[in-house]
Amino acid sequence: MGPLEALAQASGKYLLVTGTLTADQRFRLSKYFLQILAGITGAQVVVDPRGDLVIGPTHRIPIDIALADHGFDTILTSPLAEAIDFTLEAPDGTVLDPGAVASGAFVLRPDLAYYRLPLPHGGPGRPLHAGRWHALLRLDEKRLRKLLSDDVDRERVFRELRRGAVAYNLVAHAYSTLVMHARLSRAVVQPGETSSITAALTEYSVPVDRRAAVWAEVTSPDGSLSNVSLTEVGAGTFQAQIPTFSPGLYPLRIRARGTSLGGIPFTREAALSLVAQRGHPDPRPGDSDGVGGVPWDLLECLLGHAKEGFMGLSPEEIRKCLEMVRPRRNAAVLREPSGEIRQPLTALRQEMAQPDLRPDLRNLRLAEPPQPPEPVEDVHRHVEGEPMFGLSPQDLEEADRLRREEGEAPGEAPGEPPKPPRRRVRPRRGGDDDR
Repeated sequence: MGPLEALAQASGKYLLVTGTLTADQRFRLSKYFLQILAGITGAQVVVDPRGDLVIGPTHRIPIDIALADHGFDTILTSPLAEAIDFTLEAPDGTVLDPGAVASGAFVLRPDLAYYRLPLPHGGPGRPLHAGRWHALLRLDEKRLRKLLSDDVDRERVFRELRRGAVAYNLVAHAYSTLVMHARLSRAVVQPGETSSITAALTEYSVPVDRRAAVWAEVTSPDGSLSNVSLTEVGAGTFQAQIPTFSPGLYPLRIRARGTSLGGIPFTREAALSLVAQRGHPDPRPGDSDGVGGVPWDLLECLLGHAKEGFMGLSPEEIRKCLEMVRPRRNAAVLREPSGEIRQPLTALRQEMAQPDLRPDLRNLRLAEPPQPPEPVEDVHRHVEGEPMFGLSPQDLEEADRLRREEGEAPGEAPGEPPKPPRRRVRPRRGGDDDR
C-alpha cells in the first residue's frame, strides 16, 4: 500500500481503499468508480446519499444547482434499478420523466439508471437552471411483478426482497466552475496517529471566502460515525485533523454547504479513505520500499505493454512519476547482479565451493599484540646524591687514591656510577676549636 500511496501523492491524486465489501457496503466500490469518473470528466459531486426503498413511499433527494453549473448527471445504482420509478423535479415544480427529456438523455440498465441534462434546460421561454432540484425515487409494484414473472430475473428479485427493502445509491455530478478539492496529508498511518485533511473551495477560480462550511463524516472500523468540522484557515481553505484509535479502514465523506456569488445554495461532496495499519513506518528518503522493488518493476512492465494512458496521464508521464517516487535502495541492500556479471560470479561461487579451496581455520591463532618499545635511558637524568656532570681527570685520580687507602680496587665498579671523591677535613690551627 505504501508504493500506491507514494504514486498517488506524486501524481497529485489520492488513494481510495474499499476494505472488505459487506452487504451494507455493496455500493462503496461503485461510488468510488463514479467519483473517479467525475475526476476524469472534470465534474463535481453534488450529493452522494444511499437508502432503502419499500413499496409505497417516495424518496425526495435534494440537489442544489448553482449558476456556475452548466450541466449535471443524476446517477442511480441499485440491484433492481429497472423496478424503480426514477424522475427529476425542477425548482419550479416541473417533473421530468424519461420521455420528457428533450435536450438531455436518459439511460436504463438492469442495475443502473441516469439522467444527463445540460443547463439551462428547456425551451427559451422557461429555462430551468439554478435552484433546488429533487430526485424522486419510488419502488414500482407493477415493475416488480413483471420481473417476478420472468424465470431469469425471479431469483435475483427474491434475493433482494428477502432484505425487506431494495437498496440504492444516488450520485449527482455537476459540470461546474464551483470546485472543491479535498485530500489527506497521509492516507496510511499508524494506529493512534492523525492525518491532516485539507479542502479548498473556489468559484470561477476565486476562493469561496467565508461563504461555506465544511465537515467530514468519519466511519470508524467498528462502524461508529463521527463528524469532524474543518476550520477555515484561509480564504476558501479548510483544515482539520482526523484521529485514529484502532487499526482498520476509516472511510471519510467530506461535505461542504454554502452560498454562491449569486446567493444560491450549493453543496459539494468527496470520498476519501484513511487506513490505520500497524507496522507501517513513515517513508524516509533513501530507504528501500521493503518489498525488493517488485511493485515498481511490475508497474514498469505494465507500462511497457500499455498502448494508452491512465486517468488522463500518458505512459511517459506515469514513468516520470515512477522515477520521482522510486525509493532509493539502501547501500546494505544488494541487488541481483545483471547478466553481464552474473556468469563470472557464478563461476567464482562454484570454485569457492570446492573443499580444497576453502581456508583451514583450525590452525590459525590470533596474532599477539605488539610489545611496547623499550624505554630509552635519559643520559641527562640527574640522580639525587650523584654528580650532575662527569668527573674531571684530577677528580678521578683523587678517587683512585682514596680507594687504595681504604683497600679497594681502583677504578669504577662495573655497572655502578662513579662515586664522588671523599675529602679529608684537617683541624684548623690557631685555637679555632676552643672557641
